[in-house]
Amino acid sequence: MKSFFFRMGLKNKIVFLILLATAVIFLVIIGFMANRNRAVEISNAKELIESTGKNYSDRFSAHLNYTMDISRTLADNSKAMIESGNPERIVLDKIMKKTLKENPEFLAVWTRWSPDAFDGLDSAYVESDWGTLSGVFDLNYYYRNGEIVRYVDMTTDPDDMDDIEFGPYITIPKQTGQETLLEPYYYSFTNRPEDEILMTTASVPIFIDGDYRGVMAIDIELESFFDKISNIELYESGFGKLISSEGSLIAHPMLSMVGESTYEFINQESEVIDAIENGKTLSVTYYSYDLDTEVFKHYTPVYIGDTSTPWSFALEVPVSEIKAPANQRFWMGILFAILAIIILFIIISQIAKYITSPIIKTTNVLKTLSKGDLDNVKPLEVRKEQDELDQMAQATNTLVEGLRNTVSFATSIEEGKLVSEFKKLSDKDQLGQALLKMRKSLVEANREELKRKEEDKKRRWATEGYAKFGEILRYDNDDLETLTYKVIKNLVEYLDATQGGVFIINDEDENNKFLEMTACYAYDRRKFLEKKINIGEGLLGACFLEGKTKYMTEIPDSYVKITSGLGEEKPKSLIIVPLKLNEEVYGIIELASLNEFKPHQIEFLEKIGESIASTISSLKTNIHTASLLKKSQQQAEEMKSQEEEMRQNMEELSATQEEMARKTSEMKSILNALDASSFVLEYDLNGYATKVSDSYLKFLGIPENEVVGKHHSNKIEFTKEQKQEYDKFWEDLKNGKIRQQETELNIDGKTLYVSETYAPMLDQNGNTYKIFKIANDITNSKKAIIELKREKEKLDEELKKCLEQNAKLKK
Repeated sequence: MKSFFFRMGLKNKIVFLILLATAVIFLVIIGFMANRNRAVEISNAKELIESTGKNYSDRFSAHLNYTMDISRTLADNSKAMIESGNPERIVLDKIMKKTLKENPEFLAVWTRWSPDAFDGLDSAYVESDWGTLSGVFDLNYYYRNGEIVRYVDMTTDPDDMDDIEFGPYITIPKQTGQETLLEPYYYSFTNRPEDEILMTTASVPIFIDGDYRGVMAIDIELESFFDKISNIELYESGFGKLISSEGSLIAHPMLSMVGESTYEFINQESEVIDAIENGKTLSVTYYSYDLDTEVFKHYTPVYIGDTSTPWSFALEVPVSEIKAPANQRFWMGILFAILAIIILFIIISQIAKYITSPIIKTTNVLKTLSKGDLDNVKPLEVRKEQDELDQMAQATNTLVEGLRNTVSFATSIEEGKLVSEFKKLSDKDQLGQALLKMRKSLVEANREELKRKEEDKKRRWATEGYAKFGEILRYDNDDLETLTYKVIKNLVEYLDATQGGVFIINDEDENNKFLEMTACYAYDRRKFLEKKINIGEGLLGACFLEGKTKYMTEIPDSYVKITSGLGEEKPKSLIIVPLKLNEEVYGIIELASLNEFKPHQIEFLEKIGESIASTISSLKTNIHTASLLKKSQQQAEEMKSQEEEMRQNMEELSATQEEMARKTSEMKSILNALDASSFVLEYDLNGYATKVSDSYLKFLGIPENEVVGKHHSNKIEFTKEQKQEYDKFWEDLKNGKIRQQETELNIDGKTLYVSETYAPMLDQNGNTYKIFKIANDITNSKKAIIELKREKEKLDEELKKCLEQNAKLKK
């Protein structure tokens, strides 16, 4: 062998030594790198599986915790109402219905109360649609055929209490006193087996002073979890599954497995069972019956609220697939080494000049391409008798041409020409496919952006409208005609209508109520004269009785005409909206337009109608109070005149006394009416309360001794400027001036609003001898305005988020 080596030529010796050294180096390096890569690959794979498990666990936990948070919030609200001593079941009813409506992913929102939950409460709620106040009752809102259904079950007979069925959604939270997420179960809201769905219940118990009072719960479906885990792409055959604390499969790639017990529990794998039941993270290697091979399994706990029964999300990946990339790289390294040695042998053995020249040319082209300079790339020469080098040159030329087409296509997209033609190099042209997908995504994004802009425009329009009319209702609420005129004028302009009118219920005569036009805008003379409409008469009267919006696009020819300098024209649409608050209609708004009203405009008009009704309610109350006060002062002046006549004519003493008695009785009736409809207080000239009506004490919830004898400014701290303004307030009252104001009260944690009128009472000489105060509860209307502002802020925040999302999409 040694003599053979020395007999070899120099070229062969160089080739032999280089190939031998190269082979040894390659084998050592590849062996070392293969072992190192195998360890790194397995470590990275486990980290990937664990992070994926944590990610999906957090998603499931967030979804379930959102449901539990809503259930907990409803339970806290119920508890707060009971502890306040004034539970408003109707308010709870509305909150539950609104919760279900705003969360369509919920199946049902329901509650059940124990027999003593409402014992001893005010009997004023007896005639509500919930029935009597004591006893067990269920209130359930759920979806059936896409509609929200309300179900109420009352049990008030003590003999029937033992017959009531209590499922685990009642007994478990009652016994444990903890929030509970039930084991998955199948249920049908239509009582038909084919409609059964896999679901669970998030229950929150309600305890007051350690006593169980009831439970608040939300039902959610679990079949949507299948969509979440079916999107998991982890190696070739890895998959995930969601397991309950008792081992039931909630989500699994095989739908037939959902609802069944997982094989970890069936095979009594104690380590896994302990991790699932106690909410522990666990990574193990077991034999998988699903994949029929050894797998790496990772269990991540899914925590739900304050429950003691966490769920677990498991990922399973075959160990062979984890090791496959490292093994593949090892054999690829061996193959690469062999190929490298062969190529090295060919390069050394063949004529260098034959292959060097085209390689250099191709290298120059590739260097130019690596700089992104396509303009200075010249085509490579390709001979007719093509060999591999010529094919390489041809492929390089094809690549350059393809890149030029790609640049041209990308430039067209940059310029907004999304319909530009583009031809891929082949079906395997990944860059071309990516560009076409990008163009498709951009087209879709442009379409979605236009749609979002339209929705943003509608929301912005509604938000600005709420703010605009909130200002009108807040600052122009002292005169009914002025208020309604400004409202209808701005509504016509804001909704781009043509004409409109406001009709307010006139109930001064209980036996003859009718709708009276208080304001109109752009009506013709004939329509303007029709100021009185009887209840139930025509479209307006019918709308008042029904309390529902009427929208028409086919209008009778004789109903209304729109007049302009060019003549008369029938409107294309007519909308009549009741001004309704708490199911009571205060009036009607009628608008006509040459255009059709859009759905968001109708919705806006209906919401504004509630605010207008609230303001009109408060305004009419103030007007009625002022009228009573004025009448009281007139009666006082008449009594003063009669007393003077009595002194001047003693012969008419008896008749005058009778007249005074009649006036006194009438005055007393007026004061009784004020006491019944308003809150009445009397102050002396020093500001100390001398008398207070029972209705005011009941409204404030305080005894009489906390008001009578107390100063008007009791428990109020003033700044220097406020003290000066307060002294002027009482000085004006002493000088005979009437003062009005709105006051915010905080009583036992509740915020109340009252409208107050202070009137000086004059003696026979015209001197003020006491101060008469009349107050009215305006809490509802005030809160309605506050709620309107909050809704505006909420819409502004949503608009801001949408704009931020648009900005991100554009980037």
